[in-house]
Amino acid sequence: MAENDEKTLRLVTGSGSTEVAHPAPDLRGSRRPRVLLIDDDPFILAAYRRTLRRFFEVETAAGGEIALAMLEADHDYDVVLCDIVMPGVSGPIFSERVAARWPALDERTVFWTAGITGGEALEAFVTREAHRVFQKGDMDPRDVVEVLVEHARKARKTT
Repeated sequence: MAENDEKTLRLVTGSGSTEVAHPAPDLRGSRRPRVLLIDDDPFILAAYRRTLRRFFEVETAAGGEIALAMLEADHDYDVVLCDIVMPGVSGPIFSERVAARWPALDERTVFWTAGITGGEALEAFVTREAHRVFQKGDMDPRDVVEVLVEHARKARKTT
């Protein structure tokens, strides 16, 4: 794509729709970056899959346990975007398990949340990992793409 090419991002959720023009990310390489989205809300997964598939190869997991099983089969993702508050395997537990098994992938994992409800352990995780935690309600689709592009570039430099 030429440098000035633009694509339109449209994020459609239950609360409405956001549409913005966004420069197409420059991720030169033989394949589009692979992104794994993890959330227990199927509407969030569907909305972000539709938005991000224009730029990335997107796979989704409806929870941390499913995501870990997917990673056991194939952990070759450039970026992971994971909800923090989920039943069963929450974001912090997911991060702990990924860090033990695939440390480089944990470094390319970004977390998001609609709010922290679940006690001191989750709050401590958000405080400790603040550099890679985003509030869902505050995320503009362009910001999501930028964060994922940045992490995908890091992944390509290390492989």
